[in-house]
Amino acid sequence: MSFYKLSLSDNGLKLNGSDFHLKGITYFSSSPENANLTSYENLENDLRMIKETGFNSVRFSNSVPHPFALSICDKLGLLAFIELPLSSIPEELTVDEAFIQKSTIFAEEFADYYSQFQAVALMGVGSSYLSNSGSHAEFIKKLALEISSYGNKPTYASFYGIPQNVISNLDLYGIELYTDYPDENIFQKSEVNRNSFFISGATYPVH
Repeated sequence: MSFYKLSLSDNGLKLNGSDFHLKGITYFSSSPENANLTSYENLENDLRMIKETGFNSVRFSNSVPHPFALSICDKLGLLAFIELPLSSIPEELTVDEAFIQKSTIFAEEFADYYSQFQAVALMGVGSSYLSNSGSHAEFIKKLALEISSYGNKPTYASFYGIPQNVISNLDLYGIELYTDYPDENIFQKSEVNRNSFFISGATYPVH
């Protein structure tokens, strides 16, 4: 059984009170020969390779990880970033009351269940949100509130672009790099604390 405390400060992440440098990778579980289902053995081999390569954290993107994966992370000493399986949501959906209600209920159940796993360090509300979208920001705020209330874990979202405004209830801001590295001035103009940014994905995933 492992015990640790991951906290946030103005200067970045702290693990058990000491500065923590995030060295993470985004992981997509895939096994084409098994209809994209993967065995426990393959999952363990993948995560062990990630650990031995020098990473200290792994982000499970676009899908909810199997509890086995989190148990393996705990055994290997990998911090897990897990997130709601939401990606590239049209802005029209994020203002639809029925969709908001279903999403917040799912977020509540998601946070309540996965908060029991020690390896889970952060919980995300999805990926490929538009950084300049007001409706996406409001949607993220609602989901992040549910997760932080029930899961008691720091929250994050992954963006296409650099968010310029702080979003309530959101602790970390992931940046998806699909083109050239963002201009330095974009970070300086943002109201978000620079130490709250991390690279959540680089290049397009290949399945």
